[in-house]
Amino acid sequence: MMDRSGYHALRGNEDDDTFLKDPNKVSDRPHLHSRVLHDTSSASRDLRKDDTEVVDADIDDEIDTLESVDSTFQFSSIMTMLWSSTALISDGYNMAIIGNVTLFLEKATSVDMLTEMRGQISNSFLVGQIIGLLGFGILIDKMGRNVGALFTTLILIVGIAISTAAYGTTPLGLVWILIVGRGIAGVGAGGEYPVCTTTAAEAADDQHATAPWRGFITAASTILSIDLGFVLASLIPMVLLLFSDGKHYELIWRLSIGLGAILPLSILYYRILARTSSTYEQYGQSTISLPYKLIFSKYWMTFIGTAGTWSMYNLVAVPFAIFASIIASQLNPDGSLVKDFGYSTLIQTFCLPGGLVGGWCADRFGRKRTLVVGFALQACLGFVIGGTIRQIQTMPSLFLILYGIFLFLGEAGPGSTVFVISAEAYPTVIRGVMIGLSAAVAKTAAATSTQVFNPILTYWEGDYVKAQQVVFLVGSIFCVFGAILARIFVEEIPLGTDLSRAEEIYESFQREGAEARILK
Repeated sequence: MMDRSGYHALRGNEDDDTFLKDPNKVSDRPHLHSRVLHDTSSASRDLRKDDTEVVDADIDDEIDTLESVDSTFQFSSIMTMLWSSTALISDGYNMAIIGNVTLFLEKATSVDMLTEMRGQISNSFLVGQIIGLLGFGILIDKMGRNVGALFTTLILIVGIAISTAAYGTTPLGLVWILIVGRGIAGVGAGGEYPVCTTTAAEAADDQHATAPWRGFITAASTILSIDLGFVLASLIPMVLLLFSDGKHYELIWRLSIGLGAILPLSILYYRILARTSSTYEQYGQSTISLPYKLIFSKYWMTFIGTAGTWSMYNLVAVPFAIFASIIASQLNPDGSLVKDFGYSTLIQTFCLPGGLVGGWCADRFGRKRTLVVGFALQACLGFVIGGTIRQIQTMPSLFLILYGIFLFLGEAGPGSTVFVISAEAYPTVIRGVMIGLSAAVAKTAAATSTQVFNPILTYWEGDYVKAQQVVFLVGSIFCVFGAILARIFVEEIPLGTDLSRAEEIYESFQREGAEARILK
């Protein structure tokens, strides 16, 4: 920031000739000459002093105004990063909570949802997420990040409220209301992905102090927050179960779902008042219809890189997160629900450091290198576990630690970098829609992953060790594919560059396209 001396240097000194007159012209009498010279010099100094005081006052006002605007904008950027993180903690919680309270719902309603209805409840949220990803990706590029952030929060709150208060004249009717509520909540949760990823990256880029740590901040605001939501989704039902003495199942499932509204409600007021990032103000707000066909001709390789690596990450992360409940039950032979939730919470906790380590590595070693190495290390460990699983199974503690490290590597490598790369690879005018598209493809891959792994578990139902071995080997193969996709299609973004690099590439592409059309 420019100081006061800098302002004086820019303005320069006033011209003394406007204040001094030639004393020789005042009088020809020698005895008055020195007196007139003294008087006029004193008057000149007084005038210059008064003028300097006025200039200083103006400069002080200008500096105070700039400092006020800068501090306000800096505070807004910091709060944007904080609330983006809070929103995705809520996302992770609301995504995972239904799987953890389904058992309580079954006991409270006496409806057997082990097959058809359980899948419909999960799929309703997933379908809603895909709609939110695509819809809000377009919305935030056209109408602004703050508009999208406000509406995602409102929709999520409405969906949670409907799910919590679900009621029907029959248990089956209650379940269908729950499906509707979960679908609405999914739209809001899906919209948070492009909203929070873009706002966190742009807010970090707005400040000189945080720009060099943009990768770390984006990873902490996205994948770390989602993982923390998953941990809370196991921890809170366990606490409620302990306080209820293993009874009051209806109260447990309703409270568990309803508590998911606390975080969205806590950020609603800020999102009403939030200001958009300077990056979006400068490069976004496109009022013209974007030529998406032409844009894809430029960014198709980038899209394969972001959508492909994100999909490979989801193909491993989602089924292995579900797989954690099976491992927890194996570690808990007496069948205690509290212990099941405790082991699940412990397993999910291994993921938390991954987002921090991955974000730090992305800023220090590069996004692409962190992504490729993360996939490769996870694949190697998966092959080792799969190849020696019969020996490892005899040592439950060792198996639990190795499984936790496997999850950690997934978050430290692809889990953190897919968000960072997707936010930085595209220009502002299409950043939201391309993140939404990439994540939508990845969510679709997550849905199909259950179709890949469930038959494996069913086929070797009588031999869980063999089933786990095949699951680890197949998951490791997906990691290898992810590393190959990253190596070929993901562009390495030079360290130390800001988001304007993507704008310069896009503007150059626009000029080339305009020149080509003129030549035709």
